[in-house]
Amino acid sequence: MKRIILVIFFFISMNILAQTKYMVYFKDKGIDQKNKLSKTSEYYKEAEKALSPKAIERRKKVLGEEYIDYSDIRINDVYLEKIEEKGIKIVHKLKWFNAVSAFLTSEELEELQLLPFVEKIEIIKTLKSESTSSYPIPFIPEGNEKASPNFTYFYGESLNQNILSDVPYVHDMGITGEGVFIGLLDTGFRWKSNPPLRGRNVFAEYDFVQKDLVTSNESGDVATQDSHGTSVFSLIGGFQNGEMIGPAFNAQFALAKTEFVPTETNIEEDNYAAAMEWLESLGVDLTSSSLGYSTFDKDQRSYSYAEMNGLTTLVARASEIAFNKGVVTLSSAGNERNNSWGYITSPADALNILAVGSVTGSGAISYFSSYGPTSDGRIKPEIVAQGSNTLNVTTAGNYTYGSGTSFSCPIAAGVTALLMSAHPYLKNYQVREIMMESASNSDSPNNDIGWGIVSALKAVTYPNLRESNGNIVLTKAFQNPDQMNVQTLKLHFKGSSGIEQMIAMNYQGGYIFTTTLPQFVADEVVNFYFTYESNGGIINREPSNNEKSFKMTGGKLNILTSAKNVEEVILPQDYVLIQNYPNPFNGSTLITFLSKDNSNAELEIFNVLGEKIKTLYSGIASVGKNNIYWNGTNDLGETIASGSYIYSLKINGTVLNKKLLYLK
Repeated sequence: MKRIILVIFFFISMNILAQTKYMVYFKDKGIDQKNKLSKTSEYYKEAEKALSPKAIERRKKVLGEEYIDYSDIRINDVYLEKIEEKGIKIVHKLKWFNAVSAFLTSEELEELQLLPFVEKIEIIKTLKSESTSSYPIPFIPEGNEKASPNFTYFYGESLNQNILSDVPYVHDMGITGEGVFIGLLDTGFRWKSNPPLRGRNVFAEYDFVQKDLVTSNESGDVATQDSHGTSVFSLIGGFQNGEMIGPAFNAQFALAKTEFVPTETNIEEDNYAAAMEWLESLGVDLTSSSLGYSTFDKDQRSYSYAEMNGLTTLVARASEIAFNKGVVTLSSAGNERNNSWGYITSPADALNILAVGSVTGSGAISYFSSYGPTSDGRIKPEIVAQGSNTLNVTTAGNYTYGSGTSFSCPIAAGVTALLMSAHPYLKNYQVREIMMESASNSDSPNNDIGWGIVSALKAVTYPNLRESNGNIVLTKAFQNPDQMNVQTLKLHFKGSSGIEQMIAMNYQGGYIFTTTLPQFVADEVVNFYFTYESNGGIINREPSNNEKSFKMTGGKLNILTSAKNVEEVILPQDYVLIQNYPNPFNGSTLITFLSKDNSNAELEIFNVLGEKIKTLYSGIASVGKNNIYWNGTNDLGETIASGSYIYSLKINGTVLNKKLLYLK
């Protein structure tokens, strides 16, 4: 089904129609992956040179000095030459995946499969953009002011979608997205002549369909090619005082045109993956995409719900690699609630992405918003924002209303950018957790709205931790420091000793207070709250009831806010294969392995004779936890016999084995 309502006129050459687009994966990059990448090697220097200073700075914030890995090394030139010698035109070179995409005839496919350096060849899947519906702007009775007199800015008819997520209050604190670099992936962007967009700070733009620097409509595009992306851009970064304001209008932007509209299925996976590589290399802090996979053209294999596990689709894996390199990633959850699919789509299923669902202006779940969980049981979506009847701008510069998680996602991304602008030292996994913990449903997350409606004010004022000169600094923002006696702000805390202690918070000016924490025992959970005296002498407590908590894991700053409802971020120092659960099993079992980097990994099942039964996973591992389910079938889909089996992980020259027991 078409996901953006268009009138389409286009022509495709018969030559292209005779070909199919494939991803060709190579066995290596000309060097052994298990060898440590030396900083003095030409491979390392070349990979580093491909990154902007912003990208290096962002990576260092999360990865330290080990910020270049095997996925950053370019593809072997000899392999590329051998393919091009056959007259094959390479579309995208994806170094993260050590692969290239190309249109191949059946004869060319057979030739490439025989090349000794080719590992595998897969058909490129296509992606549809999220459906949106447009509504006319309702008549505004005379005397009903479009301005918002109680705030610094006048939001016009965009007031409700902003105030539902407490955006105006954060704007009033002077936080408007400045200092944050945002990457958008969409259909195209007509921004240079568009009133709410023409003044935005666009650092770079690239068309991954026509391979040029123009992301607005050009020759070869249909008339409405850039309409969807233009609307999305306006929702996160538009600014026209009195008409429409996006949450992060003072951020910097990079625009990636990844979608070819004149097809029933709009975007190809390799465009998305190539765009993610490009955006990450530029140094973006955050990416947002309003795209999602579920069903595809009738002549293609659709992904199944079982494959919505964060490890299968190319777009989910690309998003996860970007996250592992320090980027905060967001994606619309999908608009599938009322159809046969129902569930979230990919890349919203990615392990560390913030999948964004939709609610109405009153906070009720939108009738179209896709639900979770992922096929491996994780709660989705993580967060929601208004996606029903949201004000956005057209390519002509007019205002209209639209609905879809396409529209809730950029609002949530804009709120995320406000958090990052307020606290630029935060690491991406801290940002992800704070966005969830500060949302409206954090005490009881579910598969409809996840952790709830995002709140810019609660996110910005949520306490956070950072390391500074060997010390652990707690930072707390307050909305109105001028209404409190700043000298009276105290942090109350108690750790494993059970004895409550109290230390003063130091006012840093603006809205920021900090204090240096004492040393805690490794893995100690510390409960805390704040008290202060208002200018009127009233004692205030935050939170007003209960307490927040944080955890120091192994003496390191891994969990920086309350981990009550959020799975702990694991940053392993080695490769670990965990015992499957349940074991024995007779339905399905979960196999988990931990990876310290983005190395190629292969997880296989063998019988006790050493014969391979099934390949469960083959691809680039995510840093941290990788979950794979097995239902007791072989590569042919047949149910295996009861008995003992061995599951084996091969990763970066390391082989790890464990036993499991299957019972019918």
